[in-house]
Amino acid sequence: MNIYRLKERLKERTRRGFYLLMKPIVILLTRLRVHPNALTVMGFLVTLIAAWLYLSHPLWMGGLVLLAGGLFDTFDGQVARFSGKKSRFGAVLDSVMDRLTEFAVFCALLWRFKEVPWQFIVIASAMAASIMVSYTRARGEGVICEDRPMWETKNLMRSLKSGPMARPARYFYIIIASFAPPFWFILLMIPFNLLTWFTVAWRCKELYTLLSPLPGDKERRK
Repeated sequence: MNIYRLKERLKERTRRGFYLLMKPIVILLTRLRVHPNALTVMGFLVTLIAAWLYLSHPLWMGGLVLLAGGLFDTFDGQVARFSGKKSRFGAVLDSVMDRLTEFAVFCALLWRFKEVPWQFIVIASAMAASIMVSYTRARGEGVICEDRPMWETKNLMRSLKSGPMARPARYFYIIIASFAPPFWFILLMIPFNLLTWFTVAWRCKELYTLLSPLPGDKERRK
């Protein structure tokens, strides 16, 4: 438990430090009245360029452009909060664009490594694992919110973000791996697979714990 709390504190401090560095740009974008949803869409368009580069260009070029797209993904949420334009539709749009981004990048990688069967399988498995991590969280949140009050669901849904390969970790793992030669990139995607599928299993385990009825639940509901 102490290790978990330490990890959360370090993660929170890192997040705050990063946001502090980005704050001047966030303020500028807010003053220019750039809508956060526009930043979300622009980020997606940039990642489409990254996906196109992954098709046949050097991997590091795709990684650099993918990093640029990730900055848009960071700015949209910060601008939404800073400008008071945070909305439920914006949250949905952001999630949809995130899924499309992953789909586009992995499809490009599948095409690039289609000639060698085992390499194609490694990328396909990584794609499936990434989608399942996000789906497990989304489906779990939907089920948890069905019959619980809002104040209770906030605490419960924190555990659905657990595991070593949440989206930011997957995102930066692929970016870093992109600076390796193609063959080493594929080798680096093997631990990516292991860690991402482990995250899926971990979140399923957390959901099983959260959704399993406790002793006396039936009596209380009656």
